[in-house]
Amino acid sequence: MAKELGSNYAGLWLGQDGYDYPFQVNYKDIWENEVNGLREVAMYAQEHAPDVKICVEYKIKEPRCYITMAGAGKAVAVCQEVGLPNIGATLDFGHCLFGQENPAESVIFLNRYKKLFAVHINDNYGYWDDDLFFGSLHIIQALEFVYSLVKVNYEGWIGLDIFPYREDVVHACNISIRNFKKMAKLLDELSEEDLMKAQAKHDAIEAFRCIRKIILK
Repeated sequence: MAKELGSNYAGLWLGQDGYDYPFQVNYKDIWENEVNGLREVAMYAQEHAPDVKICVEYKIKEPRCYITMAGAGKAVAVCQEVGLPNIGATLDFGHCLFGQENPAESVIFLNRYKKLFAVHINDNYGYWDDDLFFGSLHIIQALEFVYSLVKVNYEGWIGLDIFPYREDVVHACNISIRNFKKMAKLLDELSEEDLMKAQAKHDAIEAFRCIRKIILK
């Protein structure tokens, strides 16, 4: 379908892969099935649609209490075990917050292993996948997230994964896009030299001063 539509990637969100109770599953079996299933998908795609990337979206839980593909580390490990270049990860900003990952660090980590294939943007309060509009809550973390995408020269898709149940849908999408672009524009004003000096010393105060200059004028 992706090939027919002219898309260069297909997303997999394996929300039903996992378990809810102790002793419910044989962990060895579910991991064998997970890796073998993804390998089968990736091999089929490689043969029939070699330009299409398979992007596995990870998430710590919901609807399962424990989703097998729970975090960036597991996503990388599985993709490396599959061993094919066309399988990688979809990083969802809100899933990182929900899973107690730092989204900006996860960008760098996934890119380190060449597995940052796709990105979703949204926001949440950190204890559920609320899918609020991007930049509505975690502005500084969102800014660092955009900064990391710039640092790795990310050129893939950035998808909106939001659920504006009570807001105007067009406006919610529009403000997410504008917030992302505004953050990218703000980074043009950042003193990279001063930030690098602060980071070299792990100096949180000086690093924040660099950011404060561009967001609290």
